[in-house]
Amino acid sequence: MSMATVLVLPFPVQGHVNPMAILSERLVEHGFKVIFVNTDFNHKRVVSSMVEQQHESLIKLVSVPDGLAPDDDRLDFGKTLDAILSSMPTSLEKLIEDIHLEGENKISFIVADFFMAWAMDVAAKFGIKGAIFCPCSAAVFASVYSIPKLLHDGILNSDEDLACMNWLDQQPQGSVTYVAFGSLTIFYQNQFNELALGLDLTNRPFLWVVRQDTKMAYPSEFQGHKGKIVAWAPQQKVLNHCAISCFVTHCGWNSTMESLFNGVSLLCWPYFADQIYNKTHICDELGVGLGLNSNENGFVSRWEIKRKLDELLSDEKIRTRSLKLKEKVRVNQGLSLENINKFVKCLKE
Repeated sequence: MSMATVLVLPFPVQGHVNPMAILSERLVEHGFKVIFVNTDFNHKRVVSSMVEQQHESLIKLVSVPDGLAPDDDRLDFGKTLDAILSSMPTSLEKLIEDIHLEGENKISFIVADFFMAWAMDVAAKFGIKGAIFCPCSAAVFASVYSIPKLLHDGILNSDEDLACMNWLDQQPQGSVTYVAFGSLTIFYQNQFNELALGLDLTNRPFLWVVRQDTKMAYPSEFQGHKGKIVAWAPQQKVLNHCAISCFVTHCGWNSTMESLFNGVSLLCWPYFADQIYNKTHICDELGVGLGLNSNENGFVSRWEIKRKLDELLSDEKIRTRSLKLKEKVRVNQGLSLENINKFVKCLKE
């Protein structure tokens, strides 16, 4: 019996691509071929990241245009969504037609990120079954799922990766503060300065991910002798490294889940959207992190950054809760596996 083919369509930012790449690997393990559709702009990095996977022969990586020019600002969320919605449905239809003409991998199911839900309309045109994948928390999905009712009544593998891991190997166990804010967070220059100087004040080693598109200048008094600054880091590997002590994060759900999976405590600095709710869940319900306090203008000082990092790293109760939660989320035969099996059963019906 030939393998069924599933087309997987993520939203083109890291925190959405990564979990769908993992889902693709699980589907391959259950006997499916996967066509993983990325945007042309992100294609090279995704190929580099996934090419080492053992299932690469059964995961075909393809790309389509996102409707933006190469020099357009893809951090302009509204502009990106508008461009995707106006151009990608036609590109996806053409891709499916070409795949079906080849005859080898006729698509039997489409799984799309919930920001790419328009793909279900494309699927319907071809008589293909479809499902929406939500890379956010269940709480956020529940709120987004209810929006129609509210409206009716009035939500890589690279040389730098290797350098990152080699540097971590040289650091003492539990000594490094990992700092990363995802692919959409934007800092103004004065806030960027305070973050840099706050890391200096801690007098601890740090690994700080500063995206290549960041145009901020480092403050003149910034020393950074104990830290390493990179444009990209293999986050799952970093958080699993014994040198990591805590994670200064924007509280994106992907980052949150990876941190919990590795038992790493969090210093929460949410930027927008679900991150605000995730921070509350992390600090107030799970008790595995602390939040930063800002002034009336939303500004976080270097002294607040140092104070909260000192507090987080000296709190044994938070550390203990983080490790206990790690055991819970890694338990065999958990809900995630159960849900994957249910989904696979649905695909095979």
